Amino acid sequence: MSGWWLVLALVWGAAGWAFAWNQNRYWGETIEHARAALDGWDEAIDAKRDAERRLRKCQGTHDEDTAS
Repeated sequence: MSGWWLVLALVWGAAGWAFAWNQNRYWGETIEHARAALDGWDEAIDAKRDAERRLRKCQGTHDEDTAS
């Protein structure tokens, strides 16, 4: 009878390990995708600010970054 408990414990442990490994892999990929998306937003915001700065410079209204 004790042999069945050992088999059950091993199966339960293997299933728990597989579940944890799969969750770790899933959340790791999700976090990487989120970081890439945030980097894309940062680049887009920087590009918008640069375009606005160039537009103000062309229009003759300088801001503190371009004034000298």
